[in-house]
Amino acid sequence: MFLAEEGLVLTLAYDNKMRLYDERAAQLSAQLENPHACGFSDVAYDKVHRQVLLVDQYGFLFVFDIAREKLVLEEHLMDKAFVAVCYNTATDEVRD
Repeated sequence: MFLAEEGLVLTLAYDNKMRLYDERAAQLSAQLENPHACGFSDVAYDKVHRQVLLVDQYGFLFVFDIAREKLVLEEHLMDKAFVAVCYNTATDEVRD
């Protein structure tokens, strides 16, 4: 996923990591490993708050802050797998 506003390329990989690469420097800028030893099942980008939203197969939501280059929220929201996540600027609601 290309985050044009940030100049970053976001990848999800089979090693259970999300990585952010600086497009200009062509180098790793930040990464997040899923602590539940599974891959992230989907990702969305909140450009207003400069945050990456990730979900996984165990029902966890992760919020990674790009400016601070760190995880700011990890919350278990569901007892089933998340298959998709999308960001809607009009609400904070999480739905399954």
